[in-house]
Amino acid sequence: MTSTENFNQPWNTDVQITDAPKKINPVRKQNAFICISIGAFIGFLSCVLAITNPLPDLFNFFLYGLTMLAICTILPGFYLLFEG
Repeated sequence: MTSTENFNQPWNTDVQITDAPKKINPVRKQNAFICISIGAFIGFLSCVLAITNPLPDLFNFFLYGLTMLAICTILPGFYLLFEG
C-alpha cells in the first residue's frame, strides 16, 4: 500500500501510539490520596472552627493557620497524583 492509498482510508493503520498515558504506581497513588484526604479534613475542620468560633482568641489560628496547613498538605498529594 502506498502513501497515496492511505488518504482514501478513514484511518491510518501505520501510526503507532507512542504517547500512551503512564500507569501510576499504586503505592504512590495511595500516598497521594492519603495526603489529599488529610489535607481536606484539616481544611474542613478549619472551616468549621472558624465559623463556629468556639475559642475567640484562636480565631486567626483556625482561619489562617489551619487553612495554610491544609493547603500545604493537599498540594504534595496533588503532585504525587498528577506528576506520575
